[in-house]
Amino acid sequence: MRARRSALRLEDFPLIKDPDFGTCVVWEAIKDTMLPELWEQFSVWINGQTCGVLPDGSIVVYGDDLERFLSGKAVID
Repeated sequence: MRARRSALRLEDFPLIKDPDFGTCVVWEAIKDTMLPELWEQFSVWINGQTCGVLPDGSIVVYGDDLERFLSGKAVID
């Protein structure tokens, strides 16, 4: 089920605990959870940020970055 930013928390996403990246979320899982408008906002917000790549080729977003976005905070460079 897709949701708006104000209704989402980091725990609403399928979290992965990776030894290299810490807590992270697969890119496609974020897209599947967010409403299209929120996904567009997130895509702009995350542009230029570092993401990880798992051995299977999946792109992951750091949990801290996703949490910052969901709480309305600015990007940290």
